[in-house]
Amino acid sequence: MLLDLDLTMRSGQTPHFVWHHSAEEGYSRALNGKTVTLSLSKEKPESNNEKFCNEMLRSEDDLEKICSRISENDVFMRKAVSDFRGLRITKSDAWETAFCFITSANNSIPNIRNSVQKSMAAFGEKNSEGLHEFPSAETISRVPETELRKCSLGFRAKYLLKTASMFCGNDTDFRSKEEAKEFLLSCPGIGEKVAECVCLFGYGFTDSFPVDVWMQRAMKVVYFEEKEPKLKEIYAKADELWGPLKGYAQQYLFYEFMSNKRREHANK
Repeated sequence: MLLDLDLTMRSGQTPHFVWHHSAEEGYSRALNGKTVTLSLSKEKPESNNEKFCNEMLRSEDDLEKICSRISENDVFMRKAVSDFRGLRITKSDAWETAFCFITSANNSIPNIRNSVQKSMAAFGEKNSEGLHEFPSAETISRVPETELRKCSLGFRAKYLLKTASMFCGNDTDFRSKEEAKEFLLSCPGIGEKVAECVCLFGYGFTDSFPVDVWMQRAMKVVYFEEKEPKLKEIYAKADELWGPLKGYAQQYLFYEFMSNKRREHANK
């Protein structure tokens, strides 16, 4: 399996906020009372729960073929898949993903992780090795807003409480992106971008294409000749270029565009 584990696990997807990392032991998290470990051994993932980690890393996805497809006749994307070889899309629990990306509103990645980790420590069950589970939607729905705000969640706390209740009260095992997105957009604190994130990283619909300010800029510069595109035009262009794999393309496009911006800044 083609995999850059560190790049994948620390790329702003759900595992970035939930899993723990140490240079010596790799990645770990609590799950169902046990500790799941994940590391790279001889360029292959190694875990004490291979089924869970293979599902999270989408091991059945042929990344070589996917990268070939999304970079076909696309010079920019060809460089992106070369520069960030092994970056995979992950699939996590939909509730965990919704929690993390509601928390992402007007927030930085370090602050998102801090809030998620505080919430896990405050409301998640601790296992025998001292790691905390991710708190269930049922658990969060019963937490007073004042207690949730202590986890540095600010205005997002009220949205998380209401959305947790909706995850409790509905069947959220969706089989189509349309159904999933309709439900997500009905949840407080979830707009277009967060809904696309949850569809991609939580439900595994790779035809999702989250668009934030940076993605708008990337699409504008790379594919719209500096013209300001509307959201529906961005979606249409992404569908035209990458079809059902545009979720993968989004990750590579983002990383390549941001690396170019950093190089431009360094050369000034």
